Amino acid sequence: MHTLRKPTELFRATVTTELIELVAPEADAPVGAIRCVQVLTPAGPTCCFTIDRNPKDVGPGRTYWDANFPPGQVVKFYLQAQQALYGAVKAGEGGFAEPSIIIEYFDEVYGG
Repeated sequence: MHTLRKPTELFRATVTTELIELVAPEADAPVGAIRCVQVLTPAGPTCCFTIDRNPKDVGPGRTYWDANFPPGQVVKFYLQAQQALYGAVKAGEGGFAEPSIIIEYFDEVYGG
């Protein structure tokens, strides 16, 4: 059984070809807590998302070859408290995209 431990969050992020942190680690989470993060990729350039990048890898002037998700996809990531989610527009496509992000906070491992 799993229960929500915090209100669900919904927000839109702006990503460019520079990799940025979209969902930060959760410092105050109880042991065993997990977050179900759903990313709705927008119409426009292809986006890439990754978990737990080295902070030194994040920033301008870098090319990212992480998992690419075409427009119109709903992608679920299950994050533990110490994990972060990063995103960017696919290298070579340019421009910006605005993925929608839904975060559900569960008190134990989520089975759905």
